[in-house]
Amino acid sequence: MTDLARGSNGERLPEPGLESAIFAGRRGDLQLADVARLFAGWPVLVASDGDRADFPAGLLPVVVSTVDGGPLVAVFTSPDQVGEFAEGRYVVNLAGGVIAAGARNGAGIVVNPGGWPSMEFTPEAMPLIADFPREVLPGGAGGRDLSPFEIAVAGWAARTATVEPVLDALRDTELIFPSNRPESDPARVVFPREDAFYVAATSHEDLLRADQVGPVLSTRTARIADAGDLIPPGWGVVVNPGTALGMRLDPDVVDALR
Repeated sequence: MTDLARGSNGERLPEPGLESAIFAGRRGDLQLADVARLFAGWPVLVASDGDRADFPAGLLPVVVSTVDGGPLVAVFTSPDQVGEFAEGRYVVNLAGGVIAAGARNGAGIVVNPGGWPSMEFTPEAMPLIADFPREVLPGGAGGRDLSPFEIAVAGWAARTATVEPVLDALRDTELIFPSNRPESDPARVVFPREDAFYVAATSHEDLLRADQVGPVLSTRTARIADAGDLIPPGWGVVVNPGTALGMRLDPDVVDALR
């Protein structure tokens, strides 16, 4: 995300998707199975020791301990959550279910250790997560070539590149704007937030996630600079919501791209 959403008193608000589900689960509004289902297909960040050239076979994720001494594999929902865990390590995106399926030696998983919102999945929950279908990320086996924008986003999310190349590539990228209405009655998919509204868009049809945007009945394709009727003044854009190539563009960033 280009910036973190803040509440009226400056506290960090949970991002839509996994963070919001964890927050709701901790309040008792969601069952563990519902959070596990989302986590299984959600891209999370993993900080690894060792040499990046040895990835994925040489992945050595950070492991922390429970109060009882049990091992927990540390994963993170966004770059700002990784923090000091990234020091001297490389950071990669993996679906949560992939981490659960690879957990060994009785390890559980902790999301955002020392951060907020955070959640622990016990070793007993690993089969529950691993049983859910996992999203095949673009560029993997059976995938496709990523666009310049998607490559730039992947580098930025992995902390190997700055945000400027992302925005430069986005200027020339035609985005797909989904709608939950037929083409004869178009409407945007909107994510309302406390401080602004955000329009949903995606850089490729493979990245349209029904659990994020709902049933898609029609789409329109346009660059941000040409999408004035789809993005009202003062609105932002969420590109590829719920995927490893997701990014939130706040209203000031969108205005600069027009």
